[in-house]
Amino acid sequence: MIAKELLIRYSNPAPRYVAYPSPNIWKSKPSIQERINRIKEIHNHNKPIDLYVHIPFCSKLCWYCGCKTEIRPEKNCYGENFIESLEKEIKQVSLNGKIQLKVSSLHLGGGTPTYLSESQLSRLMVLINRAFLIEPEAVLSVESNPETVNIAKLKTLWENGFTRVSFGIQDFNQKTQFAINREHSYEDVKDLIFRCREIGYKSVNLDLVYGLPHQDQKSFLQSIKKVISLEPERVALYNFAYLPKKIPHQRLINPKALPDPKENCQIFLQSSNLFKKHGFLHVGMDHFVKDDDSLAKAFINGTLQRNFMGYVSNPSENLLGLGPGAISFLNHAYIRNQPSSISWSHQLRRGESGQDLWYEQTLSDQKAQGIINQVLCHMTLTEDQLTNEFTGNLKTLREKFVQFENDKILNWDEKNKKWNITGEGIIFSRFVAQAIDQHWENSQSKDGYSKVA
Repeated sequence: MIAKELLIRYSNPAPRYVAYPSPNIWKSKPSIQERINRIKEIHNHNKPIDLYVHIPFCSKLCWYCGCKTEIRPEKNCYGENFIESLEKEIKQVSLNGKIQLKVSSLHLGGGTPTYLSESQLSRLMVLINRAFLIEPEAVLSVESNPETVNIAKLKTLWENGFTRVSFGIQDFNQKTQFAINREHSYEDVKDLIFRCREIGYKSVNLDLVYGLPHQDQKSFLQSIKKVISLEPERVALYNFAYLPKKIPHQRLINPKALPDPKENCQIFLQSSNLFKKHGFLHVGMDHFVKDDDSLAKAFINGTLQRNFMGYVSNPSENLLGLGPGAISFLNHAYIRNQPSSISWSHQLRRGESGQDLWYEQTLSDQKAQGIINQVLCHMTLTEDQLTNEFTGNLKTLREKFVQFENDKILNWDEKNKKWNITGEGIIFSRFVAQAIDQHWENSQSKDGYSKVA
């Protein structure tokens, strides 16, 4: 049982650290050549990349959502306009076909990528295959909404090489679904997963969110049992980021219906224990995977990484993001595309790069990112790494670690000379990362980050 005073002490917001430093300190618009020059260098060194394509459209608004989405009716024109603009961006990053970067993985995210029609999805893949060299062992994955996807689109994606699909379930409780403007039954999802297996998908992943309206331990337990019965390869269990000041549509959610911090923590701990009881390995902060999954293998052998695509098992050094709001990480620099599809399209039509923010990491940033990655991926940190890699005030950091130890978030392994995050401390692991974050105290705005519990 997590003590009330602990929840009060750690009730502040903290970044999720899919990037370091976090985007709120990134600089203004990069030059038009910044991304291109970095892509040329990667190509000259024959290095592979991970490719992410952000498709921002959804046919309806989910009130809890914090993703960069744009609500559009299901009309062909929106997808066509997007594909036309994406083609311009692809030509730009491939220098009109003069270079062909190797791709180790491809992920379609959103929004709802399956908002696009079958013909548009096929056309998108033609553009990608023409401009990039997708390696034979590359994993192609896609996100989708079980309410809106159809079997024809899933078949089209599979025929184009996709083997992994993730469905945003959030919760099976109808009362919770109604409160966030969602509606899908267990039977519908069960049938959808059966059809995915029938088509040939090797990995079906389900996303859940705790901390939503009308959730408690009893109700969410039923949803967890249903998820386990569906036998997914992976489950992501995310904490609801309630940010009504930053995300206006979240004001449609009644805050009085949200579980209190103590109940929220117990929901997570109960769910975590049930997943582990049924053979799932707890990976990182919030993922539960089967033993033979690539994330499990990466977690066990110490190679698990974290980036904008979440937890990844074998990432390339560089990530190229295409589409509005997509973020690239190229030779230790973050470069973000314009979040608005209209602004992104207009800039591309004018021959501009379509980006609005960037930040180049220092050597100190790179070292801190490595330490934070170790904490949030493997829930441990050796004394050697702390001493040799941390470039900030080590005395102050050690004092914070002692406080974490007193609060039973960390424990010290004297034999192996390392700090380990405890089972109940996992839910507070972002605060351990925040203690390592040398930019946090000087961060201009901290309102855009969710609370840990």
